[in-house]
Amino acid sequence: MTIQADNTFVQIPDWIVFTASNTALKTYAVLMTHADRRTHGCYPSRRTIGTEAGMSDTTLDRAIKELVGIGALTVTRRKNPDTNEWTSNEYLLHTGPRTQ
Repeated sequence: MTIQADNTFVQIPDWIVFTASNTALKTYAVLMTHADRRTHGCYPSRRTIGTEAGMSDTTLDRAIKELVGIGALTVTRRKNPDTNEWTSNEYLLHTGPRTQ
């Protein structure tokens, strides 16, 4: 017997579910779909996140700021070492117990 599923899912710590706004929660879920399952890091563009979450840049920025503020996310701006130009952000999702 073979079981096939066409859907995927993400796990979100309960403290984030009960702390974050709906917009921030959706942003976290979208980021989690891109995250490495071991490191929980990802590099999607802001355009990709906004499109998949169905929100404007301003709303996305507020949601990311909220997630950083509650300790659910760390954002690191990255530069290309050869050109010194900004590239994509690294998003590190915190999935363990709340530390704040």
